[in-house]
Amino acid sequence: MLAAALGQQRTQQTTTFTVDPNGRRVEAASYAERSSPSGSQKVETTRSINGRRVPLESAEDKVLSDDGRGNRTVERVVRRFDANGNPGPAERVRIEERVNPDGSKTILNSVYREDLNGRPQLQERSVTEIREQGDRTQSVTTVQRGTLNGGLELVEKTSRLERKTQSGAEVEATTYQRDLNGNLNVASTQSMVKTARGNQETTDSTIYIAGPDGKLQLSTRTVGTVTRKADGGLVEEVDVYGRGVGYAADANATAPRLQQQVLRERTLAADGTISEVTSVRQRMPNDPSRFGNFERVAETTIVSTDAEGRQIKQSATDVSRRSPSGELKPAEAAVSTTITLPKR
Repeated sequence: MLAAALGQQRTQQTTTFTVDPNGRRVEAASYAERSSPSGSQKVETTRSINGRRVPLESAEDKVLSDDGRGNRTVERVVRRFDANGNPGPAERVRIEERVNPDGSKTILNSVYREDLNGRPQLQERSVTEIREQGDRTQSVTTVQRGTLNGGLELVEKTSRLERKTQSGAEVEATTYQRDLNGNLNVASTQSMVKTARGNQETTDSTIYIAGPDGKLQLSTRTVGTVTRKADGGLVEEVDVYGRGVGYAADANATAPRLQQQVLRERTLAADGTISEVTSVRQRMPNDPSRFGNFERVAETTIVSTDAEGRQIKQSATDVSRRSPSGELKPAEAAVSTTITLPKR
């Protein structure tokens, strides 16, 4: 995944907007990103109270080594800034990917944060071991974090097994977390079944989490169906079941029930323009017995190639929400331009 992100040379500029009570767009955060085989840089900026554009966060990846056979080391430097644009302590992440003699893969992430004297201190380390055998891919991830004594201790472990089937795939994952006594207990489990038949693909995902008594209970179930059309368009329908409405609890739910519905439709025009409209509705927080009206996210993407062979992707996104009177009104927007250079 990291190698894909640092592949061809690419630049991207995204600007987000909010909409004031008069319906006028107000510029919010902006994102600028550059990537190449040797590294990448991403900067998020916003307007200060004085109207100046100041940085919020930056992240820079630098490829330290890459033998082209899956062994790769990348250093990521993350900097966060205060409201005036002054940088805070830097965070450094060393990402090491290697292929072992038996064909398995190891990914080691080490997170260093600066102390009060500006010296980097190891604060977190995660190790992922990936093994593929036939139609099965198994991975185990362990996470260690810093203690008050200056060392690292195991705080979380996740085991994941993916099995390919004739019609799709099945995934099982279990996460263990350390309790106050130092024991690892099951915190959550997730199962997912993907099934493809003809032009339809169905995904059924279920998450169980440990309750106060330590017993697993159903938290969320998501059932989605994607139907692909011959003209390149698609329709996706997703039903989300649970005990909550957004961040609020559904007091009337004695068991998980339908909480949210998502409808996404993508069309492809003859000139290559891609239009995507996502409509979302969920139970009303103040009356969970009823569903609200659909809110809408519309995105239009135009992809072209210039005389130099560069691919130019321009996207415009508009988010509309229901007013108390039930009208769809603009709430947020974003515009993005991505330029990808041809491979040499």
